[in-house]
Amino acid sequence: MSDNTIGKRAYSPYTEEPGGLVFTSGQVSMRDEEIVPGTFHEQLHLATDNLKDVLASAGLTMDDVKKATIFMLNKNPAENARNYRALNDFWVGAFEGPCPARTVVFVAALPFRLCVEIEAIAARPGSGTDPDTTRPGD
Repeated sequence: MSDNTIGKRAYSPYTEEPGGLVFTSGQVSMRDEEIVPGTFHEQLHLATDNLKDVLASAGLTMDDVKKATIFMLNKNPAENARNYRALNDFWVGAFEGPCPARTVVFVAALPFRLCVEIEAIAARPGSGTDPDTTRPGD
């Protein structure tokens, strides 16, 4: 098990399972243990920065993420569509390689009245869970 100490800006730690899978807790718009309200875009950026911090504390990067779940506050249809498009535009730029599998869930409420929360599952390179290192039949 790795040390899951995290930086000041991260909302909560991660757990690592035998085999190299790392599961992060949900990351929100928080800095120095204080909630940072803002627009959807501002909260998305800070939640992603916090996710990057958690991954870095595990020795990983965004490109090690294999699956992400993004919880978005359900507002009205027009705003939901606008935020979903903003998420898609932002998400593509968050990765150097292909984007991981992703699920977006619209929810009635999030902690601290925020509008976005991100959790992820990452795989340690070379752990056998990385698709670049496994082949069918191995």
